[in-house]
Parts: sequence; C-alpha cells; structure tokens
Amino acid sequence: MLLLLLLLLMLLLMLLLLLLLLLLLMMMMMMMMMMMMMMMMMMMMMMMMMIMMMMMMMMMMMMMMMMMMMMMMMMMMMMMVMMMMMMMIPHTAFNCSFEDHVYLHTQ
Repeated sequence: MLLLLLLLLMLLLMLLLLLLLLLLLMMMMMMMMMMMMMMMMMMMMMMMMMIMMMMMMMMMMMMMMMMMMMMMMMMMMMMMVMMMMMMMIPHTAFNCSFEDHVYLHTQ
C-alpha cells in the first residue's frame, strides 16, 4: 500500500516536473519569439531609417546640383552681360552720332 502511494507520489512529482519543464519551454519559446519579433521590428526600423537617410541624401544632392546649376547660369548671364558691355564700349567711347556708327560698321 505504502509502496503504491509512494509510486503515485513519484508519478505526480514527475508529472509536475514535466509540466514545469513544458511551461519553461513555452516561456522560453515565447521569449524567443518576442525577441525575434523585436529583432525583426528593429531591423525593419533600421531599414526604414536607412531608406529615409538615403532619400534625404539624394534630396540634398539634388538641391546642391540645382544650386550649382543656378550659380552656373548666373555666371553665364554675367559673362554674357560683360561681353555685351565690352562690345558696347567702343560705341559709348566715341561720342559720335548714329550715322557715324552706321558708317563705322559698314566699313
């Protein structure tokens, strides 16, 4: 009788232990899953951040390019104006009339 009881107790204990182990395993699994999820989320966030950064960089580059282009255009315009001024210098230097201009240019 006692032996049977002991056996039963042992069995119960074993079952309990097994249950505990299972619970632990479940917990571990859950933790792992959570960790994985967190990692995934982090990765996603990182990727998003990277993409955003890339976009920002691209935008900045584009802006810089645009600025450079504008500067170049301004420079070109200035050059053109300067050239025009240079061309105009002979006309304004000699204080002569329009007929004289025509005569000079048709020579």
